[in-house]
Amino acid sequence: MTVTEPGDIVKYTFGDSYANNEGWLLQTETDSLSGQVQKVVTNTYLTEDQVANQAFPPNVGQSVLGNYKNPMVGRLRPVVSTVTVQDGDTYTHQNVAFDVFARPNQVNKYNNVAGQVALEDQTTYYDDLMHWVLGQIQQVVNMQTGETEIQRVYDPATALMKSQSRFGEPLLSYTYFPAGQPAAGQLASFTDGNNQTTTLGNYYRGIPQLIGYPDNTSQSATVDDYGEIISVTDQASHTTQYSYTSSGWPYQIIYPTGDEVAWLPKTFAFAYITAAERGISSGHWRRTVSTGNATEVTYFDAMLRPLLSDSSIAGTTGSDITSANSYDWRGLTTFASYPIGGAPDLSAITSGTSTTYDTLGRVSQIQRDSELGTLTTTMSYLSGAGKKVTDPNSNVSTTYYQVFDEPSYNAPIKVQVAGAFNPNLTTQVINRDVYGNPLSITQSGPYNGTETDSVTKTLTYDNYHRLCRTTEPESANTVMGYDGANNLQWSAAGLSISGMGCGQDQVADTAKTTFTYYPTNRLWTVVPPTGTQSTQYHYTAVGDMDSAISGTSTWGGTYNFRGMLTGESLQVVSQNAWTLGYAHDAYGSVSLIRYPNGENVSYAPDALGRATQVGGYASAIGYWPNGQVKQFVFGNGTAYVTEQNARQLLSNFTYGTAGGTNLSEDLLYDPDGNITHVNDLANGPRTKTFGYDGLNRLISAVAPGLWGTESYQYDPLNNLRTRVSAGQTLVYNYDPTNRLQSITQAGSTLDSFGYDNRGNEIGRNANSLVFDQKDQLTLIQGYGSYQYDASGRRTTKTLVDGSSIYSFYNHGGQLMFQHQPAAAVDVNFIYLGSKQIAHESIPLPPASAPFITVPSASPSGSYTINWSVVPATTYYVLQENQYTIALPHGIALGNGQWTNVQNGSATSWNATGKGGGGYGYQVQACNAVGCGPWSSIGMIAVGIPAAPTNARIVSGVSSTGATTYTAEWDAVPGASKYELQVPGMIQLTYNGPATSYLVTTNIKPGTFNLNACNSAGCSDWVTVALSAN
Repeated sequence: MTVTEPGDIVKYTFGDSYANNEGWLLQTETDSLSGQVQKVVTNTYLTEDQVANQAFPPNVGQSVLGNYKNPMVGRLRPVVSTVTVQDGDTYTHQNVAFDVFARPNQVNKYNNVAGQVALEDQTTYYDDLMHWVLGQIQQVVNMQTGETEIQRVYDPATALMKSQSRFGEPLLSYTYFPAGQPAAGQLASFTDGNNQTTTLGNYYRGIPQLIGYPDNTSQSATVDDYGEIISVTDQASHTTQYSYTSSGWPYQIIYPTGDEVAWLPKTFAFAYITAAERGISSGHWRRTVSTGNATEVTYFDAMLRPLLSDSSIAGTTGSDITSANSYDWRGLTTFASYPIGGAPDLSAITSGTSTTYDTLGRVSQIQRDSELGTLTTTMSYLSGAGKKVTDPNSNVSTTYYQVFDEPSYNAPIKVQVAGAFNPNLTTQVINRDVYGNPLSITQSGPYNGTETDSVTKTLTYDNYHRLCRTTEPESANTVMGYDGANNLQWSAAGLSISGMGCGQDQVADTAKTTFTYYPTNRLWTVVPPTGTQSTQYHYTAVGDMDSAISGTSTWGGTYNFRGMLTGESLQVVSQNAWTLGYAHDAYGSVSLIRYPNGENVSYAPDALGRATQVGGYASAIGYWPNGQVKQFVFGNGTAYVTEQNARQLLSNFTYGTAGGTNLSEDLLYDPDGNITHVNDLANGPRTKTFGYDGLNRLISAVAPGLWGTESYQYDPLNNLRTRVSAGQTLVYNYDPTNRLQSITQAGSTLDSFGYDNRGNEIGRNANSLVFDQKDQLTLIQGYGSYQYDASGRRTTKTLVDGSSIYSFYNHGGQLMFQHQPAAAVDVNFIYLGSKQIAHESIPLPPASAPFITVPSASPSGSYTINWSVVPATTYYVLQENQYTIALPHGIALGNGQWTNVQNGSATSWNATGKGGGGYGYQVQACNAVGCGPWSSIGMIAVGIPAAPTNARIVSGVSSTGATTYTAEWDAVPGASKYELQVPGMIQLTYNGPATSYLVTTNIKPGTFNLNACNSAGCSDWVTVALSAN
């Protein structure tokens, strides 16, 4: 029988031998419309000689024909082999053995492609005749390895599955509601390998209306009489409601109430259209989805395939964005348009991507409309299970795949890439086991005609076929272990492991990064080896992360009832917490962002969720149909305008005002989408030209007004090997582990590099870098240190002068805020979509106090006060407070008020004519925003004599019980008396004007203290050592 279809001719051959093979499908041949054979599938059936030795009977059933019996009725002759011939290869599916129900229970899958291995499985079925249950898979064993791939245990009382395992690892166990209950036979619970149980209950129409999770939270639903879910209440008690049409199609979604705003409901309307519209003939379907003024209309053909989609804002002229699709007779997409503005008919939309398929339904050609004309990518299919792809630049990649009993293009085992001008750029070979797991990946190829380079990564699996070890030249071995639920339990990197196995027994506990999980298998803690910050996570009841503590930082998040972020906070040790706030409109779009310093940036999104402004930073925002920003006006009046080419790639961007163009650049692309030219239309120096090789790697960059001409050369491992710049050739040299070792020029080393055992660069010339066990850069010697949040984003940068910059990234990874105490500014980073368009520096008062220097004494009353410079300071305030000096010397009692003595930019102040007494000074740094903290207080004694000098012992006699000696000292200018005190005696030993004194004491020789005094006070004590003569 021959069936001619729109794209192929299928010839079916059936058996016609009476009482032998009558009616059996023997062969299916698929030909192209020109008659060329593309694929032949041949079936072979069990013979009469073979059937006698089978476990199943040769005939089953009984004919109901009274007088005539067809000998083929009830005859059991299953297919024993199916052979597929395609692209010159032969694939065989062989049923080696059958069970009592004539089901194949041993299957061999193989082909004649060189290097491919066979797959032979044995399947055991669970048949429960008492419960009329047949054909449940009980066990699958791989005959080559002897491993049990699947093992399932069934309850003989119910024929329901009790548990299942994979390669011997228990995965899940199950319980069911017993007979006699309304939900008898329905799943009641399942328990994972960590013994965490999820329960299901309150079934209605076969749907559980209650789910209990291992963390003691629950989710509930309401089901109507038709089996439709009409509401879902999440673990936080927030309810979303659903309604349906009488036909059972969705009608409306109502979001939780009582939230930050009253959410607009989403409604669905379906209609069968009997008249033509938008170029679509009558008899089609139209679906309208509305949320407020946001409308999406989709037009379907009679087979419910979307032909046309139109998104618009109700009541806004020109807001339509339309895209179109078309299909072939198989239902495969043959055309997908680029989105365009407006609401044209279907036939008017002609620009986009067209796909052509071969006779077997495989993609053979992709054509994209572009400014360069039609860009064509072709695919051809080769013997040896290969596929050849030629891109629009004529670069060719040929990929071969792992196959068994039929062609497949899912698991590549070899990839060869050839450029248009280089026939052998690189080859990648992927060695896989019989289950498809990659065991090794080797990339290799010739370089420069003088060497062949190769690098291999190996992957090792445990007995449960979980990845347990990777080995790479750059980073040595990484070993992993798992818990009972297949969560990563620990890992260790940069190891030296011997042998071919996992090597888990060779890993010291001190080298492991350990992971723990909540009962719901959400990550709880990450504990690296000693010296690296640990991380701890917490989640809301519905599973949104609301806390992440890592080292010196704590991140927090808050959410609305729909799971959208409403706030983020970052607390870094020694700093106040910074908070980002997000407000949403009724559509669910972000309408405002509140920064930590209180600045509010409003986005005023339209009904389609697109920002129409960014606070005062951008206005008049327009968009291209593909969602890219078309134009906007900066807050300073500068306009940003773009153009797109036929591929809807950016072809020009211009910044300017009414007074002229500030910057304008055209961009040109090659057929693969690489930028080839940047033409500076404003001034000229930014004009650039780029070239690429067959792997789309940059090989030349020419910018006459900037760096001149540069060229680049790579090896087959994608390492940069040479860079020629300004006529000078830089050579990049790699060690045997494929790490960059040095950069040389004319034999002289310009840069050299060192690495740790995990492949992190820890040395560059004389610079030393330190990475932690999370592979985060924590220190550059002589420059600064770094700290990170739980997501690995930098929170703190501390320079060697002690100044720090603190950074706050949002949950999506955008830098939103910086606190820079040394510069006395906070910086808000402002975005339009994913692009930063502004940053606002908000001045702060100086963060630190000056270091004040005050002389300890001044006999004349004239002296100078100095203090250090504080960044971001415009003036300093110096204050003075006069003190009364009380004896004994050293106790200062203030009786005055602080008064300003200088306000200005100077960092010193000269005092003259100060009267006797004590004075205190403090200084603070200020700017236009305010003043920083006061410095410490510096004290000076004015008119008080200096401490005595040249104090000495001139004679002395030591006798039993007493010591006598003469102490002398030089006269001190301005001193009217001197005080001498022997330690251990409460009273002064001497208090008078003389510059010597005969001391007699019962205390053994040691030291004595001396100062000089006048009416203003006394100097500091000096200590003189005693010695016996």
